[in-house]
Amino acid sequence: MVSIKKRFTTLSVSALLVISYLVFTCITIHGECKDVLDIELFCKSVRGREVTLNELLEKIESSFSDMNTKQLNKIESSIAAMNTKQLNKTESSIAAMNTKQLNKIEASIADMKQQLNDSELEEHDLAEEKMQIKNHMDCEGFPSWPLIEEALLYDDTVGAPKCHDSRNSPHPWVLHQSSAPDRRPSRAEVEVVLANLPPGTGYKWHSDADICAFMRTQPLRFQALYNALPRTPHKVDLWRYLFLYKNGGIYLDDDAVILTPFNASFVDSIDSVYMTQGNSQKAMGTDDDTEKKPFGLTIYNGFLISRPCNHVLLSVAERMVHIGPVGNRVKMTWEKYGAHPSLINWYNLKLLAMAIAERAPNDLGTDAKCSTGVGKCLLFQNTSSQNTPKFTNGRPVVLYKDDHNWTTAVFDSPFSKPPVAQVGDDNRNGAGGDDPYPNTPWKG
Repeated sequence: MVSIKKRFTTLSVSALLVISYLVFTCITIHGECKDVLDIELFCKSVRGREVTLNELLEKIESSFSDMNTKQLNKIESSIAAMNTKQLNKTESSIAAMNTKQLNKIEASIADMKQQLNDSELEEHDLAEEKMQIKNHMDCEGFPSWPLIEEALLYDDTVGAPKCHDSRNSPHPWVLHQSSAPDRRPSRAEVEVVLANLPPGTGYKWHSDADICAFMRTQPLRFQALYNALPRTPHKVDLWRYLFLYKNGGIYLDDDAVILTPFNASFVDSIDSVYMTQGNSQKAMGTDDDTEKKPFGLTIYNGFLISRPCNHVLLSVAERMVHIGPVGNRVKMTWEKYGAHPSLINWYNLKLLAMAIAERAPNDLGTDAKCSTGVGKCLLFQNTSSQNTPKFTNGRPVVLYKDDHNWTTAVFDSPFSKPPVAQVGDDNRNGAGGDDPYPNTPWKG
C-alpha cells in the first residue's frame, strides 16, 4: 500500500479538499470505497476552524487505508486533470457553504450510512436463507435460479405443461396428500376422509421422491423455482398446482378434515372447488394495526378439487415464477408496497384468490382485495339465490362459469360455512408408518 501522505504532500489545501470531494463521489456514486470516509469530521473541521495540511493528510490517509493502488491512481489522475481555476472554484464553493448546508450534508451522509447498514443486514439475511434452503425437499439435477431468458420460457426436452382435459367424461377422482414421513396420515384417518368423498375415490400419498419425480416432468422454469423457494410449504404449493393442472384430483392437507360429505353428483358436475380463508383480523392482516388496508381475502389451498387443465392453477404457478423465490424476511417486488409484509408467507394464496376473481363473471362483484374492510368482505359481493345453491347441510356455495367456461364452486366465508377445517397435530391419531396401505384398492 502506497502512503497517501507521500503521494499528495505537494498538493495545496484546495487540492486536498478536492480529493475529499472526489473520494466522496467515489463512495456515493460508484460504491467502490464503501464506508471509509468520515465526512462528519470533515464538515466540522471546515466549519469550525482552518484545516492544516498535516491534519488533512492524516485524516485522508487513515480514512482510505483500505483503498488499492488502482483506486488511488484514478483519484490522482482526476486531480491532475483539474486546472488551477477549477481548484480555486471548488475551494471557494466549499468556503461559501453555510452551517445549514453543512448540516444537510451531514444528515444525507447519516442516511447513506443507515442504508449501507440495512443493505449489509439484508445480505446477511439472504446468506442465512441460502444456508437454510438445502433440505430434504430439494431435487437433484434441477437447474439453478434464475434461468436465462431462453430456458425460462422454452425447453425443447420437457416442453410446456401438459394436461388431459376430462370435462366431457367422468373423471376418476383420487385424493392426494403429502407430508413428512413422520406425519403421514394413518389408514384410519384416510378412511374417515374417503367416507366424505364420492364412492370409489382413490388415494395416493406422495413422498418427497414422488414430488421430485413429477417436477422433473415440468418445464425448467418450474424446476429451478422449486429448488430456489426457501420455504418447504411454498415448494409443496408449487407442486400441487402443477400436479392438479396435469392430473386433476382432490388435494387435502394432512392436518385437515372434511366436515361435510361431497356426493358424486356434485363433484362430477363441477370443474373446480375452492374455499376462502374468511375475513378475521388475523386472516386479513389487521390484527396489529386496523388503520392499515387489509391484506385481502385468500384461498385455502389445503383443500382443492379440480379437473385437469385448470387454467387458474397454472396461472398461479406462472405468477410464482414471475415473482421469483420469496423468503421469510425479505420483501420481494410483489409485496414491497404491501401494508402487511409479514403475510408474505401467504403470497401464493393471495395470487390464487386474485386468479379466481379476475376470471369470474362481472355480475358477481369480485372483491378479492377486500376494499370494503374487515368483517364486511366477501370474495363475491353480489351473491343471489340464483348462483348460490344450497350445498350439503345448508351450506350455500357460489356456483358460476368463468371466462374459460369452467364450472367453478366457491365456499365464500363467512357467507358459507367452510366444508373443511384444520385440526392440528394434537387431534390426529398419529403417523401411519412407512406404508400402511399395502394392496388396497384405493392406493393409486
